[in-house]
Amino acid sequence: MAPLNQMETKHFDNGVTGKDSTYVLLDVSDRGIELPGDFDQAMYTTKQNLLIYAENITLTGDIQLPGKNIGLFCSSLSLANGKATVDVSGVPGVGVAAVPSGPGTPGERGQDAGSIWIYIQNSNLKVASGLRLLANGGDGGKGGDTSAVDVVAGNGGSGGNAGSIMWLWGSREGSALAQLSRVLPLGWVAALGQSAELATALDLLSPSSPLGDVLSRYSEYINAATACQSSLKLLLGKTAPSAPLRLAVDGFARGLSTLLSSQKGPDLRNDVLCRNTKAVTDAVKECLDNQSMGFIASDDEESLLLRLEDARTAWSGDDKSALRAAISEAAFAIQPLRQAIVTAVSGNCLVMPGTGGLGGVALGQGSNNGVRSPHGVNRDDSLACKELVFDGRSDDLDVPVAFAFPEQCQMLLNKANALFFQSTPESRQNALVLYQRLSRRLSFWRTIRETQRGSDTPPPVESNIEKSYNNLEYRLQVTISAYDQLEDVYSQAASFGKQILSGNDMFGHDPSWVPRLSAEYYKAEIDGFIDALASIEASYDQALEESAAKVDIAALKKAADSGFAQAQYRVKLLTGDNGPLLSSAYTISHYTPLLRTKIGKIQPLLEALQADIHAKLNIDPKAIISALSTIAMAPSKGLAVVEGAGLVFDALTTVKDNTGATVDKNYVISELKQAGSDLSQIAVSFSTRADQTIQADDPGGFKLLATADQIEDLYKKFQGSIDPIDGKDLIRGLKELRDVATTRNNAVISYNSAIELLQQALADVEHFEKKQKAYGDKAAKELNPHLPSITLWLRRTRDNFALETMRLMNFASRAIAYWGLSSPTEFSAPGPLKESQSLLLAKESLDMAAETAISNFAGSTPTHFPAPDIQGFMYQLDQDTVDTLKTQNKSAITHDTYYGVTVKLEPGAKDNNGGIALFAGCANVRLDRVRLWLLGASVKPKQSGRTPRRPIHVVITQLGSEVVESEDRKAFHFKHSPVTMPFTFESDGVTSIGDCRENKVTETLLLANYYVGQGKPSDANVIAAIGPWSTWVFEVRDSENDGLDMTGLTDAYIEFGGCYTTPRET
Repeated sequence: MAPLNQMETKHFDNGVTGKDSTYVLLDVSDRGIELPGDFDQAMYTTKQNLLIYAENITLTGDIQLPGKNIGLFCSSLSLANGKATVDVSGVPGVGVAAVPSGPGTPGERGQDAGSIWIYIQNSNLKVASGLRLLANGGDGGKGGDTSAVDVVAGNGGSGGNAGSIMWLWGSREGSALAQLSRVLPLGWVAALGQSAELATALDLLSPSSPLGDVLSRYSEYINAATACQSSLKLLLGKTAPSAPLRLAVDGFARGLSTLLSSQKGPDLRNDVLCRNTKAVTDAVKECLDNQSMGFIASDDEESLLLRLEDARTAWSGDDKSALRAAISEAAFAIQPLRQAIVTAVSGNCLVMPGTGGLGGVALGQGSNNGVRSPHGVNRDDSLACKELVFDGRSDDLDVPVAFAFPEQCQMLLNKANALFFQSTPESRQNALVLYQRLSRRLSFWRTIRETQRGSDTPPPVESNIEKSYNNLEYRLQVTISAYDQLEDVYSQAASFGKQILSGNDMFGHDPSWVPRLSAEYYKAEIDGFIDALASIEASYDQALEESAAKVDIAALKKAADSGFAQAQYRVKLLTGDNGPLLSSAYTISHYTPLLRTKIGKIQPLLEALQADIHAKLNIDPKAIISALSTIAMAPSKGLAVVEGAGLVFDALTTVKDNTGATVDKNYVISELKQAGSDLSQIAVSFSTRADQTIQADDPGGFKLLATADQIEDLYKKFQGSIDPIDGKDLIRGLKELRDVATTRNNAVISYNSAIELLQQALADVEHFEKKQKAYGDKAAKELNPHLPSITLWLRRTRDNFALETMRLMNFASRAIAYWGLSSPTEFSAPGPLKESQSLLLAKESLDMAAETAISNFAGSTPTHFPAPDIQGFMYQLDQDTVDTLKTQNKSAITHDTYYGVTVKLEPGAKDNNGGIALFAGCANVRLDRVRLWLLGASVKPKQSGRTPRRPIHVVITQLGSEVVESEDRKAFHFKHSPVTMPFTFESDGVTSIGDCRENKVTETLLLANYYVGQGKPSDANVIAAIGPWSTWVFEVRDSENDGLDMTGLTDAYIEFGGCYTTPRET
């Protein structure tokens, strides 16, 4: 068997020659494949099976391959001339000449036809109408005539057997119908929540279709209904209505709840119901505005009773849901568009057996004519045309052809990874297109996997598509471990797609994440990975040589060992003490109770202004607050779902790694939506969430994504509906809610991203562990080194190592950015995953960036503070914060009691005394100590020699999201793992700020070995110091302070020490 790089094409180096005269070409280029011109004629004449797996194929003319088998598998197919024919019909048998003597010569048999397999992931009517496929058996030749006497003329040749045609395609029309069919059986609220699923259908429908208008009306109504519910509840809570009015309000509220939970929903073919529901809300506002001492004016009560009756009358259309009717009508309108493709496909395929040849004519006396031979026969699978929807449905497993080639999918994944690694907005968008394309293409694999996992024993009968992959692997021998490869590609494509949608890079971090380790720390790791990559490349190159028998099995084992170690290293990074799982979990656990507190603080302020806000917005303000509380920040507006099937987070329960650690299912997202740009849209999104038991302050479950600009705009719009004088406390509460909610929800997104990466890393550990066993001594003796798939596996291992090296370089680049206050190093334009030599060049760029950071650091003379026996920078907490510190809390995790407060410091912050801003005239402030002095707090005395001591122990945590200002006053935003430090001071005698001195400190964590005058950023073991502009958490725990008494607390000060540089003149 020829090795992988044996070429019989003009432009391509990804060909595999297998058994039975099979040639497989793999391509993922943007140019694609042009046929017939891209192949030498020898390819068409010498190969029996020609399989082309490419993303783009263009037919520039007709292809005629008599009796051959050809497969064209692509994402898109173009017809350069508007039409083309692929013909594998058998060659007709040749008729023979007459003979003057002797019996006639039999006619030549017609040749059997070959097979055509067509797969077009994104097809359309133009292609379906212009592409013609022929697989007819050749007609038999006519038997020869004879002039002799007493003989028989030649019999006709038999007709050739028909071939087979398999035409598979996907289309926007089919996807739209599938979307509509998924939404139609849902209850009306759930269907409205899935309206984003109908984007393709809305795009295909004519402007006169009612679906878009109906969706808008139902969205408007659900906002009106929830606002009405909220206003009625407020009325009963703030007034004392008469018995008849209370009875009417209770009945209406129950009926409204029933309507919202009904299956079919209300009749909204006109606006009567929505108008009447809004009228109830307006009447309630009149009652509240005019009430006196809780009593409602009689005129207002009478008006409300009338409005309630009018609204109830409009409910009578429950059996006539306009939403269900509009969805059904949309499906009815799109069905002919889909059917036109089906009809065109069927009409352009011709599969017929060849006719038997006529017998020859006997001209001599006593001679007999030859007989007509039998016609050819049709195969059982002669013609199959099937539309695929790519949503994992089980009948896709009946397809008897492997339309997704494992190695070509891996090549496409590599291309997407290279784009993702470049990490520009455009490259991320392009990467997402490819990830989603792969996820849709391999949706059948998800079904196979779930079928296998759903039973302790495999299914007794293989599906057709499983048989086709076994045929590729075992009979044709053009791939190896097909199932493992498909599993890897599918899981990686889905995982990386989710990372993009959640705003993270391919390594699970958002754009501002940084490690606090130095770039030098990563240098040894990078060098080791590049060396290992070079070794694997050498083995790969050897496998590509003509003599495949010389493949070193030991090198395969070494590659498997290296891959196993690399996968374990990733697991360690993800699950370590400073890894994203624990860091995100810490932020979630801290901010969730804080978010609940902020929502609870806003609720009474909101109720006081609820009627006024609703009158301006026509939306329930509480629904807006709930929706705003679920928003996390997305990277950019461009990251919309692009190929018809969105990637969402799986509803996981637990994931265990090999150390037994578990993932908290309460933090796992089950539904992720785009927030949109207006308040009405986010209110509808929250009201129509799939799981109605999920509350706004729950960390997991449901989340909305919005860009920073969208979040700013949404809060501004809501704030604009609030009276600036009467609602000043509410406006301030909204700002606090925004900071807390986005921080908590961003941490939830990061947590789920880390889960995705952990699952991938654990799968790789399992994969390479299997390879270690497969390439062990015993297995090596049985391994056939001639398999070209050995080289394919080495290529995959090479690509994994290249990706891991790129991961470490990404970390090093981010570390340099945090040390040197710069943007992360930009790598080269997208291309294939980098080879070791290319990575060495990229590493030189990193080294240069690190040297620049060191030079900049060395060129600035830091000022260290405080001087000996002098206080550091002091920040006095305001009275509200002090009062919060005096309130005892209970940890939701440990259930221990503590006194705590969260303080967010931003550049320019001024303390309770006002005056000069904290760190005025300072740049690049880095800390080596942080302290919290509590004036008036006390504990039980501890005997220490003759002097009783009253030490108070404080736990201080910087949550990891911070701003560092450079010397030219540019603000750099960074995120890293939380930093926790203890501080203990002698409380006896600390009654004023002047008492907060070094002689009162009994324990503090000096952040030594950070680069605050202690080492250089070029040292491998030095850690970058944190800055003050961040969110700080201070906790005084009862378990660590015996007899803690905070009732006497009068003042609190944060003290900072470290260093800074002087800003440049501007």
